[in-house]
Amino acid sequence: MSNSFSLAIGEELIRVVDGQLSKDKIIINAAAYDNINENIYVDNSGKISIDTANKIVKLINDAGISKRQVNIIIPDGFSYTRIIEMPLLSDKELLSAIKYQADQFIPIAIDNLDLDAITIYQDKSNNKQYILIVACVKTLIDKISKLVESSGLIPISIENEAASTLRIFRHLHLNNDSGDIIFLNFGSTNSTICVYDPINKFPKNIHNFPIGLNIFQKDMKANFTVDDKKIKDILSSIGFSDNDPNFHLEKILSSPLTVMSDEINRFILGNKVNLNTSSKQIYLFGEGINIKNLDGIISKYVKASVTLLNIQPIIAANTVSNFFNNDWPIFISVLGGVIE
Repeated sequence: MSNSFSLAIGEELIRVVDGQLSKDKIIINAAAYDNINENIYVDNSGKISIDTANKIVKLINDAGISKRQVNIIIPDGFSYTRIIEMPLLSDKELLSAIKYQADQFIPIAIDNLDLDAITIYQDKSNNKQYILIVACVKTLIDKISKLVESSGLIPISIENEAASTLRIFRHLHLNNDSGDIIFLNFGSTNSTICVYDPINKFPKNIHNFPIGLNIFQKDMKANFTVDDKKIKDILSSIGFSDNDPNFHLEKILSSPLTVMSDEINRFILGNKVNLNTSSKQIYLFGEGINIKNLDGIISKYVKASVTLLNIQPIIAANTVSNFFNNDWPIFISVLGGVIE
C-alpha cells in the first residue's frame, strides 16, 4: 500500500483519492471532491489561500484519509506541455535538446521554470523517441506547495493533469478499429486534447487551449438574469438536451460551441496532415464536464464520435468505488496520481 495519496487542486473542484494499482485494477480506499468558492490560481489574496487550505483539511478528514504525504495535481492551463519526437540520444545530449525545445515554445526564461521531461515511447528500430515536456513557473509551484503544507500535508510531487492522466490511459483497453483515438480533458477555463496510439500506448500530440466550462457560463450570464448557482443548475440539469423550451442552449451558446469545435477540428486536421493519423473517436472527461449532453453536442459539431470516458473496467469494485460510479470522469486526473 502506498504511503501517499493524490490531491487535485482544480479551479472549481478539489478532488482526493487514496488508492493503489494492483493487477491492472485501481483499488480505491477513499475518495472525495468538493467545490472551491474562488480560483486559487488567479486570486492571490491570503484569505483565498486560507479558505482553500481549510477546505482541503475538511475534505481529507471527511474522506477518512490519515496519510500526510501527497501527490499534487494542478490544471494543465497553468503549466506548459509539449510532446516532441527526437532521435535516441545520450542523457547529456537529451538534456540539452530538451532545454532547447522548451525554450522554443515557452515564453518564460528557463531559469524561472520547474522543467520535467518524461520518455513516453522509444522506437529503437527507427532510432527515435517521444518525450513529454512539462514546465511550470516556479512561483506557482511554491505557492501551491505552501498552500498544501499549510493544510498539514507533505508534498512529495507536483505534476499537471496531462502527465497524470497519461498513466491512466496506459491501463485502458479501448477499441482501436478506427485508428488513433483522442482524449479531451474539458476543464473549467482550459481544456487539453491529446491524440493517442492505443496499440503502442503513447500520446503522439497534445494541445492545451483556453476554452472550458467558463465560456458557456459567461454567455449564459449575458443572456439570462440568474446567479452563478442557477447557471450551473441549468447546465447540469438541462444542458444541451433541448428538454426545456425556455433554455434552448444550443442556439443561445452557438458562438462558444463554434469556437470550441473549431479548435478541436483544427487539432484533428493538424494531426492528419502532420502525423498522418486519422482519429474518429473522442473520449471526454474532466473537471468541467457536468453539462448535460455535452458529449452529444460536441459530436454534432466536430468530425468525430464523442463519448464519456468510462474507466470503471479498471476500478476494483468495493463500497467506496461503487459510491462514485457516476463521478469517475471528473476523477481521472487525480486517479493518475495514485499510479506509480
